[in-house]
Amino acid sequence: VADNFLRLGIFKTGVFPTTMLRRIPQIWEKEKIPSLQSRINAFMELQKLIVDIYNERLATKAENNVIAGIIQELEKNIGRWYQVEELAEMTEMSISTFRRKFKQATGVMPKRYIEELKIHHAANDLINSDKKISRIAAGYGYFDPYHFSRRFKMIMGCSPEQYRSAFAGK
Repeated sequence: VADNFLRLGIFKTGVFPTTMLRRIPQIWEKEKIPSLQSRINAFMELQKLIVDIYNERLATKAENNVIAGIIQELEKNIGRWYQVEELAEMTEMSISTFRRKFKQATGVMPKRYIEELKIHHAANDLINSDKKISRIAAGYGYFDPYHFSRRFKMIMGCSPEQYRSAFAGK
């Protein structure tokens, strides 16, 4: 069954959850006992392990789709500041589960992701428009241009003015 799942692309080679792999030695021990009943039990446990791995992969894929939907929402409404609690509610996850799943999918915590998303879009606007920095900042939900400048410098390594002068027109 596992070989067929691999051949059909249902399973892929790679890392498997260690909690599930810990079941393999127990199954192997049962399979080594020469009685038919023990070998049938080992075979049934192996089948259950394969199904459990498959179901976990489906659940992970569904969770990643939910996170992808949240990311699309953040992109679509980039000027809005979302609270993590609000995003968790949208996914029907607890706040701690949402944070953990979001970080697994993106590599960063939700608040950091939102801020980096806004700053990177603002950086693009800085070099592709002649809008005032305060207007660009406000478009991304930063109504205090000084706060925007501090956050921009923290993420991009230079002030918005320096960034614009270094990259505008290139």
